[in-house]
Amino acid sequence: MSKLSLRWRFAIIAIVIRTVSIPISLALFRPNLPGGASVPTPALVFLLGLKVFEGLALGTGIAFLIFGYPLLKRARRSRTLTLLAYLAIAWYLINWWPHDNLHLVNGIYNLWGLLAIEYAFHFTMMVAAVVLAFFFYRVIRQAPRGGLAAVTPTPPTRPRPTGTVSREA
Repeated sequence: MSKLSLRWRFAIIAIVIRTVSIPISLALFRPNLPGGASVPTPALVFLLGLKVFEGLALGTGIAFLIFGYPLLKRARRSRTLTLLAYLAIAWYLINWWPHDNLHLVNGIYNLWGLLAIEYAFHFTMMVAAVVLAFFFYRVIRQAPRGGLAAVTPTPPTRPRPTGTVSREA
């Protein structure tokens, strides 16, 4: 039995969570519309389209939480900055699902609820953007002149057995 590659495990987690998140969204987060109004069918199509992409972003964010930290550690930045960048990336991917769903249940006349949602999500995304910009700056600033390819470690080469002729000659 062969092990699944990291890409496949990542994709499976993202797709399963996306698939599960859509019915959960529809069951738990009903739109709070005034006076018994309903969502017009054309708008419902667009809302469901967003649910698909938000669910995929949620699944990708959770898969990133599971598998992403070792990848970021390769940049060899401080543990704190690497952890903050890791959490910022995950937040950018995960936040859309609760953010949009909270907008639906908040209703259109609840200004204080809207402000709470905006601060909880938009402000934290601004902070996450600053963290990611600083992380990226630190990685680029300390990269050799040859570019980022020079930062990533190259796999060791196997020594050629003695007595063999090189094809390069």
